[in-house]
This record gives sequence, C-alpha cells and structure tokens, in this order.
Amino acid sequence: MHRIRIILEIILVFVVPILWFVLGLGEHEHRLIVFELLVGLTVALALMHRMGFRALGFRTDNFLAAAKLLLPGSVLALAALFILFKLHIGVHYFFSDWYANVYFFYYLSLGVISQEFAYRGFLLLRLKQVTANPFILIATNAVLFAFLHVLHESWQVAIETGVLSAYLTWIYLKQPNIYATCLAHSIVGGAAIILGFV
Repeated sequence: MHRIRIILEIILVFVVPILWFVLGLGEHEHRLIVFELLVGLTVALALMHRMGFRALGFRTDNFLAAAKLLLPGSVLALAALFILFKLHIGVHYFFSDWYANVYFFYYLSLGVISQEFAYRGFLLLRLKQVTANPFILIATNAVLFAFLHVLHESWQVAIETGVLSAYLTWIYLKQPNIYATCLAHSIVGGAAIILGFV
C-alpha cells in the first residue's frame, strides 16, 4: 500500500501537470509558472516526508568526486550539441542575444536548481522507496525528465534531455550531489539554449 501511495504521488506531481499541457488544456506560456508551483509542492512534500538536505543531495563533501564523474559525459554532450549545430539538425535559431534574454537567466538561476531538486533530489528519494533497482531508477527518472521537456514541443529536445537525465541520474546514484548535477545541467542546457535547440 505504501508503494502504491508513492507511485500515485509521483504520477500526480510529475505526469498529470505535464499531460495537462500536452493535451492542450493549459496555456503554453503558463508552463514555467506551473512547473515552479510543482517544485514548491515537492519542497512541501519533502518537508512533510522529513527528507533532510543531505538526503536530497545538498552536500559539499562529495562535490569534487561527483564533478569529476560528470565531466566526461558533459564534454561529450557539448560535443554532440556542437556537431548537431554544425549539421543544422534540430536547430531553430542561433541565440546571439542570450545575455539579454529573461528565459536564459531564469533557466540558469531558478530553472536548473528547480529541475535538479525535483528530479534528482526528491523524485529519486521517493523512487528508492519503491525499488532499489538502479536500472529502474535511472530509466524512470529519464522518462519523466524527458516528458517534462516535451513541453518544448520538440521530440529531439525530449530525447536529448532524457539521455542527459539518465547520465545525471547514474552519476547521482554513485555520488549524490545537487550542486554538481546543477553545474553539469546548466552548462549543457545553457549551450543547448544558446545554440538554438530549445
């Protein structure tokens, strides 16, 4: 019964709101506000479930170890983005005025930490109460993270973020550190925005 409650909680927080927009029931321009409200809900649920900062990945003792593990995949992701950019695959524009764009700064300041807290911190802790199988943890996290990015109305973006999420989650399971995943996520995601994939 406890597992069923956790699965229902995950569906209500991570699937239903995204499905609401995918089905066209919510206004597209409200998606970021709704996402931040959902992150607020995950914070409230984390407090209700008595999840500590350390358990959620807010720690400094393993930052360098986590960052070293994240470096090769982040470099590969950047290389793949640059190759796709040069081949004009999935590129919508070149974001030459990124330094003046509100969305870009939202992404780097609040968006990344919100996504990492919700998906790598909160979601993984809840999933671990359902299963200890790392493959299921990684796959579920990647699918739900990709599903969030369907809101960008690009299957390529959804697939790419699903792959990035699988990598971030795999490393996070070895070295749980929100700060390190935020750094890798913001570098790869920032490059994807500047190069015009998002």
